[in-house]
Amino acid sequence: MPRAATYVLTWLPEQVRYGLFAQKSQEQFVFYADDAAWLSWLATHRAFSFQGQHGERLNLLKEARTPGKEGYWYAYRRQGGRKLKRYAGRSANLTPAHLEDVARAFAGHDEQNAAALPEADREELANARLQEASATSQPPSLLVPKLLLPRLPSELVPRQHLLARLNEGLGRKLTVITAPAGFGKTTLVRQWIEASAKLDHFPPVAWVSLDPEDDDPLRFWHYVLTAMQTLPGAPGRAALAHLSALRPPLALSALKAVLTVFLNELAPLSGRRLLVLEDYHVIIASQLHEALAFMLDHLPPSLSLVLLSRSDPPLPVARWRARGELLEIQASELRFSHEETATFLQQALPFAPAPETLARLEAHLEGWVAGLRLLALALQNRSDPQEIEQVLAAFTGGHRYLHDYFAGEVLGSQSETLQSFLLQTSILSRMCPSLCDAVTGRDDSAQILEAAERAGLFLQSLDGAGPWYRYHLLFAEALRTQALRQLGAQALQLGLNKASAWYEEHEMAVEAVEMALQAREWSRAALLMERYLWTQKTIERYDVTTLRWLEQLPEQVLEKHPELCLIYVMVLMFSQDRSSPETMSSLQRPLAMAEHYFEETGDNLQLGAVQSIYSLLTWWQGKLPQSLAAARRALTLLPEHETLWRNSALIITGGGELYAGRLDRARQMASEAYSLFLTTEANTYGMNAAIMLLNEVCFQQGELHQAAHYLRQLLDSEDPPDQGYALLGLARLSYEWNDLKAAEQQARQVLALAQLHSDELGRCHAELFLQIPGSLVLARVLFGLGEILQAQHLVHEMLVLTQERGWLYLQREALTSLARLNLAAGDLPAAQRQLDTCRQLGKEIRIQQREQEALISVRLLIARGECAEALDLLASWQLKAQEQQRRGSELEILVLKARAYAVCGNLAQAVVELKEAVMIGQPEGYQRVFLDEGVDLLPALRALLLNLPNEQQVSYVRDLLAEFAKSQEGRLIPSPEASSFLLEPLSSQEQRVLRLLAAGRSNPEIAKELVVSINTVKTQVQSIYRKLNVKNRWEARATAQRLQLL
Repeated sequence: MPRAATYVLTWLPEQVRYGLFAQKSQEQFVFYADDAAWLSWLATHRAFSFQGQHGERLNLLKEARTPGKEGYWYAYRRQGGRKLKRYAGRSANLTPAHLEDVARAFAGHDEQNAAALPEADREELANARLQEASATSQPPSLLVPKLLLPRLPSELVPRQHLLARLNEGLGRKLTVITAPAGFGKTTLVRQWIEASAKLDHFPPVAWVSLDPEDDDPLRFWHYVLTAMQTLPGAPGRAALAHLSALRPPLALSALKAVLTVFLNELAPLSGRRLLVLEDYHVIIASQLHEALAFMLDHLPPSLSLVLLSRSDPPLPVARWRARGELLEIQASELRFSHEETATFLQQALPFAPAPETLARLEAHLEGWVAGLRLLALALQNRSDPQEIEQVLAAFTGGHRYLHDYFAGEVLGSQSETLQSFLLQTSILSRMCPSLCDAVTGRDDSAQILEAAERAGLFLQSLDGAGPWYRYHLLFAEALRTQALRQLGAQALQLGLNKASAWYEEHEMAVEAVEMALQAREWSRAALLMERYLWTQKTIERYDVTTLRWLEQLPEQVLEKHPELCLIYVMVLMFSQDRSSPETMSSLQRPLAMAEHYFEETGDNLQLGAVQSIYSLLTWWQGKLPQSLAAARRALTLLPEHETLWRNSALIITGGGELYAGRLDRARQMASEAYSLFLTTEANTYGMNAAIMLLNEVCFQQGELHQAAHYLRQLLDSEDPPDQGYALLGLARLSYEWNDLKAAEQQARQVLALAQLHSDELGRCHAELFLQIPGSLVLARVLFGLGEILQAQHLVHEMLVLTQERGWLYLQREALTSLARLNLAAGDLPAAQRQLDTCRQLGKEIRIQQREQEALISVRLLIARGECAEALDLLASWQLKAQEQQRRGSELEILVLKARAYAVCGNLAQAVVELKEAVMIGQPEGYQRVFLDEGVDLLPALRALLLNLPNEQQVSYVRDLLAEFAKSQEGRLIPSPEASSFLLEPLSSQEQRVLRLLAAGRSNPEIAKELVVSINTVKTQVQSIYRKLNVKNRWEARATAQRLQLL
């Protein structure tokens, strides 16, 4: 916000002039603005206010964007609660009449129409907007000349038919110009912009010149969104802020979210804008192509895109072509025609070449524009017709020939001073006089660059403040080839070092690192990287560029820079499949190098960071004991003020407390980490991890609704594993609340996420955190739906996968899940085998998993009629659950105790246990914990209705009984598949007897309910035993469950 001005320029109607006053204790007249003193005053002051003839008020502030430069004036005005800003120009432009124009533009709320300004003012305005946009841009640092329009050559061949073709593209989403190097793609588009800029219909233009380093989502979209802010309405500002808040690796979904913000900024804007992406062929990353295709698919009419590329871009152009949204211009159209070649040579030569010479040139060059420009260079300073004809006759061949010709004729014809300058600066992709002075050791680079540009030596001046240039690509390639021959590799390396030092001095860290790497000055490059990546606190912004840098460093250099070792580890962790064994293998060496260095120097702070990183890595590898041990070591080494790594270790250690059953301690650590992440780091991923831990604590403590609250917070996350975790938790809750439809939908959404993001996350990571957990939850839901065989098949697939991957903790979960399903199917031997396999896998650190395995043993004992042993085992686990306040476990144990008492005939005690279970389950709406134990509980539940203290609990038990009845509907008639296993099919009456028998009814009870004699029941029971090939009630019940006869 500009400060209050101490000077005011105001209209004086009586004098019919503008006067400048100093606003102090009283207004003091300084001078009239039509005096020469006005311009001198502007040069030495930075702010004033303006009051025009019609009462308009403005504040003006001079903003210096480049050290040593005067800067630009901007006008500010408060309007409707908003602060409006407008470019006003340089001091020389600030006449009172111009200020009146600016004030009127504010009154109309419109953007300045850049096309209506003189060319010099248009350039000033574009550059000022670029400086403003790049000044507010977050890392990575931007090289502003990449966003400036290249200057046009002084002489151009009119190409009206191509300009007309480009005009056709204004009504389409995309124009693609594809041709090899040297076909004039850039010149054509610049010629089009220049020729059309003064037309009312022609849109304002943003330009981005792409380099290979921009094949990085963060850098690419920073450049694009920064360039877009120079256009009317400044679209891209909110999207750039959104992008700057993200941390690499940038998932495609995150990029789409950024682009959605950008598209929403564009949608309400009127008029059309043009974005040009030059040299798009350097972009290789498929993620960038997919993101750009997404943007183009949803592009509003306010923006059109132009791509210049040497090859066909890997975009879905067929789709846009079919919709009429694409204009394509190929190399065949860009070739100079006979007439255009003749025109070009007329401009370059003092006389027209002979027709046969012209035909020969056309045959060899085939309309290649760059070849003709090289020819023009070769003919400079030649006027003798015979000599020119000899050059024309010799000028044939392809690119290699032209390189050689360039070295012998074009470069050789220049002065020694210019030759030396060109060769020394050939290493620079873009240059300014100061940079060239640093590389060459000269002090006259500005004059040489101007002379080279005037000479037409393929040197392009970039618009904007400060003289920046670049060589034409073909010219640069030839220059570098010749420089290596003439100057040698050592001299070029020295020049690269000097360039790196210049970039460092001018705080252009990315370019400084790039030059040092090209010079193979590994130690210097490592120091620059450390300064940029570590001390600048960009730890969470590591990206593709960082990985490319670090991969170039030799190991002997890397081991001397332990901070870079840690950065390398983190880049690989976030750019590769962090759960694959290959990733673990590739990270062990740099992690060990960093740990050894910090141990040698006694740096406990960094040792703590190493341990925290290792705990994360092993967590993602599914190695829980190693992860917990490393996190605990990290907490002993890290001071409280080291929030990033300490918080990470705090979360994992809190997970260890959860696994040990110390839920209060786990809740405390999760809450502490969440608060620290929120207040000190604003780390979304860390906060989400804390929320996950809080959710799990709530679930185990029986606070289902609070757990659901935490999970809903995670649903808005842009991280697929976090979304998957939220959906998993919600599916688990929906299942417990017996909303099987919702549970199935949520579980299948998790599996869809795993499939959709497998490439992005890595196959192993998607399996570990999405596919396997999601499949186990889905199997539980299928069991609830009565699809036991399908559930068994799904769990078996996951069991095989966990065995292949070596993920022991998930293997145990799959085994217990399969055992539970086999118990429900009556296959007791299979359930016992799976339980035995769990015990063979070694010590289990998670009390919840140990408890689940113990409860499988309990169910096996109950199924065998060994109720006393089952109750003894339940008593010990009930005590642990009560001590640790694990109310969810306590509820499940109470239900199993009630079932055991019911099966052994102690209905009264079963009612006592169920009553306590209802008191825990009713407030949170538990249902499946009762329903999944089967009809053994029905007699006790019915009896419980007479012993409940309040109507809420009565209603709750009635709902449970109703759900039991629903679950039994349709199960009276056995399926044909089940009947095929019987010696003889059961009659309808035998099926009714079997259901009651399996429910634990005695013969007299069955006779009474079916209104038959006891002898009839005995006869029917014996017939059932014979047909099922069993000897007693327990075997009959188990077989009936396995064959789904109940």
